[in-house]
Amino acid sequence: MRKFLLAILIVTCACQRTQTFEGIWEATSIIDRGRPFTPTEQLYEFLADSVNIIQFGDPETGKFHTLIISGFAARYQDSTVTLATNEEQFTWLFLTISADSLVFADQEDSNTRTTLKKLKKDTNSAVTQADLIGYSFEVNSRDYTHKMDFVNDSIVFDGGYYDEDQWEIAKYKEFRFLNTTSYLFDIRPISKLDDGTIVLTSNTTYTATSMKKLTPVRSKNELIGRWKDIGKTPKPSSVLHVDGLRITQDSIFITSGSSVDQLSYGLSSDGQFIYFPSRGSRTRSDSRMVAPWNILMLSSEELVVQMVDKGDTTTARYKSW
Repeated sequence: MRKFLLAILIVTCACQRTQTFEGIWEATSIIDRGRPFTPTEQLYEFLADSVNIIQFGDPETGKFHTLIISGFAARYQDSTVTLATNEEQFTWLFLTISADSLVFADQEDSNTRTTLKKLKKDTNSAVTQADLIGYSFEVNSRDYTHKMDFVNDSIVFDGGYYDEDQWEIAKYKEFRFLNTTSYLFDIRPISKLDDGTIVLTSNTTYTATSMKKLTPVRSKNELIGRWKDIGKTPKPSSVLHVDGLRITQDSIFITSGSSVDQLSYGLSSDGQFIYFPSRGSRTRSDSRMVAPWNILMLSSEELVVQMVDKGDTTTARYKSW
């Protein structure tokens, strides 16, 4: 009878331990021999007898829009989980176990510790691409604020230098995540409130941060026309060393002596930046030529732009003619 009760107790404890783990967790920190590292963007799904490690696609391999799922058979025992496939087997030793946080180390290398935070089910509405395309947002990430401009269904301009990155709304089970190739932005759960406000949820504090939609300050029509170069600051500068611009709805024609170059361009959704899609194929030897331009001032008589390029603060002034 005592053996029977002991067996029941062991099974009950094992089930409770399994239930504690069950769910989807996100890696929030890794400490290797006392040094903190930003974890790769992975999810960990603990099931009754298996564990899935979900990797958001690596853009460098051309698999940005792909979820890479590695499945393991799992055996739970006390504070360990042993994972196995046909090719390998390893054991995680859990140092901290709570309802919303796990800390584990590889049993063979306890110097590396990974912290997981449990993802909570979101009762808000799902966000679609249509909620983001064509809008600029002010976003808080990693304790600072930057801008994200979703110009179409695959390109987002991000950060102070208006870098061009890929983006997607990645999905796994009931969760949706805003995922980009930007080094400035950690993948975050995304949802929409009843009033239409889009929010990102912190994976460490579970607090929701609103994505503030920015109001456009100007349209392309205000740029259209001919503009004569009237000066650069500082001088001399090789950036935009031109005589004048002719701006149409889709192109900027840049005149320098007898040479005329044509660049396709776009205006950011908030009307603040001129950007040049596919900046890798440049038409001029000066690579900074097609860095984004921040519009500092625009009137019917004058256009003032500043290069948005690392280490360059050149300002160019043009007069309408």
